[in-house]
Amino acid sequence: MKRVSKGFTLIELMIVIAIVAILLALALPAYQDYTIRAKVTEGLSVAASPKLAVSETCQSDPLA
Repeated sequence: MKRVSKGFTLIELMIVIAIVAILLALALPAYQDYTIRAKVTEGLSVAASPKLAVSETCQSDPLA
């Protein structure tokens, strides 16, 4: 009788885990850079409105 194997071997699972770890090691720095850039962009967009208000105030009344 031939034995029919079902499932994965330990070596196959270890290889998959190693590949996933390598992909995560490559993707994590890029993701962190993306989140930092998004926060900076959000900060600049939030600061645009007060910047405009200050600029208009300075132009309308320079002695204020």
